[in-house]
Amino acid sequence: MNDNCRIKKIEIKNIKGFKNYRFSPNQYLIPNKPNLFVAPNGFGKSSITTAFNALLKTKIKLSPLEYREQNFDYKPCLSIITSDEYGNNEQNFYADENKNTINSMFEIEVINSPLKAKKKSLGGGTSYAVIDIEPLIIWNTIPKKENLSYSVREYRKAIKKNSHIFKNLKFLFNNKKFICEFKNKINYKSFELKKRQKILLEFKEQLSELSLKEIKNFENVDITKLKNINDLTEIANLIKKYSDEIKDIKDLYIQSIQVIDIILSLPSIKFNNIYKYYSYCLEKEKFKSRINNFNNAWLKLELLEKKGKLVAEFPNPSLISNGQRDILVFIAKLLKAEVKLHGDNSILIIDEIFDYLDEANLVSAQYYINKFIETFREKNKKIYVIIMTHLDPVVFQSYYFKNLHIYYLSKSQRKPNEKIIEKLLIYRNKKENKFTDEQIDNISKYYLHYNPDNYEPIEIFDNLNLNKIHTKSDFISYIKNHYELYKDENRTTEYDPLAVCCFVRLKIEKSLYDRLENDSKDKFLDCHTTIEKIRFIEDLGGDVSEHYYLLNIIHNEAIHCKNNTDNYTRLYSKLENLIIRQLILSI
Repeated sequence: MNDNCRIKKIEIKNIKGFKNYRFSPNQYLIPNKPNLFVAPNGFGKSSITTAFNALLKTKIKLSPLEYREQNFDYKPCLSIITSDEYGNNEQNFYADENKNTINSMFEIEVINSPLKAKKKSLGGGTSYAVIDIEPLIIWNTIPKKENLSYSVREYRKAIKKNSHIFKNLKFLFNNKKFICEFKNKINYKSFELKKRQKILLEFKEQLSELSLKEIKNFENVDITKLKNINDLTEIANLIKKYSDEIKDIKDLYIQSIQVIDIILSLPSIKFNNIYKYYSYCLEKEKFKSRINNFNNAWLKLELLEKKGKLVAEFPNPSLISNGQRDILVFIAKLLKAEVKLHGDNSILIIDEIFDYLDEANLVSAQYYINKFIETFREKNKKIYVIIMTHLDPVVFQSYYFKNLHIYYLSKSQRKPNEKIIEKLLIYRNKKENKFTDEQIDNISKYYLHYNPDNYEPIEIFDNLNLNKIHTKSDFISYIKNHYELYKDENRTTEYDPLAVCCFVRLKIEKSLYDRLENDSKDKFLDCHTTIEKIRFIEDLGGDVSEHYYLLNIIHNEAIHCKNNTDNYTRLYSKLENLIIRQLILSI
């Protein structure tokens, strides 16, 4: 894949609830950064996850329940359309029941909950269900243990004279990070070319002709030709990185020659096996380090080598909190993904993990996702991290990524005929300089919260072309009419969900206000939020319906709008929820 290539579209056909669904970001999906796919339940997140999870090497394979309408005649298909960063040069990679071309371009991994309920017997025919966590295979086949055998004495034997200039590099050849970085970065096979072999041989002969004094001080040691070999310069830089003693530039090039000689003396297959084993050891240590951050003295996630596999074994879920359980499972599965995804272009789907973590563990999860992405970025590889969630970041302030890209999977086609309340709410947040803070605050105080007194900011409404709510009575009448539309299940005109939310808020606050004695009413009106007003009543000894608290999702979180944002989809979804609807109508 070209470095400028991006994911432009994702298309799904005949999977779960989708006949044909196309996800097209505004430009393209961003690699090496977290991408948040937001949609309420029932809007297709699970269909996307299912599609990716059903990918086999040669085809897509669904379970019977995953076919659209459970009908096998509806043939499933997943397509990933790529383009350059300007939207041109499109390519279509797809998978159906007969073919998979996606695997030729992308490696795929899906992280979802591995929790399973198991039956346990109490005897006498009585049983109960418990949550169990299956051990997770992190590394499917542990490489055979290999070490690089090295003797500076043996190496020096082949040198005619001044062989002592070649130092004992055992500390380097035993350094797993050095060997792995060497294997990944250096084109060492190029030193088998006769031209390069000749340069190295001539240099060794030059060294053998120098006096002890010249050798000691690197006098008359000419490394000009060596510096012209880019790969040798890379080796010299690598030695400098991992050595505290070898710092002289000429000495670095001299020891680089020894490194090349030793590596080339090994059979290719042996060096590859050494690299595989060292890579495994490094990954294992990295995994252990990450996991130790979450382990305590007696409840541990353990990494064990069993039957040639590296396995993550979890503590008994009944002995740890749900938060500890969920974050341990997530971290383990993220480690597994890091092992599996080693191609140049990969996709990681994280399915609703965020929706069930507490705030502290959410931060931990985001930290490790960033570390995961950084691993790919350092290797100059692309990873598309897609986080599926129903938690809208506009409402739920749970996301702390520096470079988070948000995409709404399903924007409702439902829109009110007039977006009067949206315009008002956006204006309130914008706080334009042409109006005073007092004027703006009064919009909230007299219109978006209950207040028996009158306030008519005609200048503001005229400026915003809000003639239909020119007065406060107009505003009340407008939101009440939309509330009545909402109540009517046989409506022929679409209601404004923002107007409904405003009316619910005012209705709740008025019912609370009417219960107060005159000397408490002003203090009540000074409370900034509906929740504060509810608690004010309770502090006075009043009893408040639990419904008022539950409707916080409507009267508080919902009454916030942003410009150039879909402010309707999530509200329609909430208001059409049967339980929420019952709560609203009950007040």
